[in-house]
Amino acid sequence: MGWLFRKPKLVALTGVGALLTASHRPPHSAGDIHEHTWRIVAWYRDYGHDALVPQHTLNEFIKPLQGQLLPDAWSRGEALARAIWEEMNAPCWYDGSRGKPCVRVDISRDDELLYAQWPA
Repeated sequence: MGWLFRKPKLVALTGVGALLTASHRPPHSAGDIHEHTWRIVAWYRDYGHDALVPQHTLNEFIKPLQGQLLPDAWSRGEALARAIWEEMNAPCWYDGSRGKPCVRVDISRDDELLYAQWPA
């Protein structure tokens, strides 16, 4: 019965962010291409290292997407968040290290009050 009353382990999260401005074609429309700015935050548990390393990785991932039309597979925020999460957990950071895994990616279009997360 004691397990019911255990305190949860609290951990710190470190977030690194970037802004992505790109166009997309929503899945529900027939060719209605339009542009948004997404705020992206990748979260790490107990990171404890220089947060500039994963921030650089995030910026390198979105750099070729800036001002471009996103692939249709990434037209929804949830799919884009998943693609970023997979990239942030890849073992090929620019400094050669794996680092700690990214535990969550949040994406928002703040002007429209729209949000997505991966994993939820």
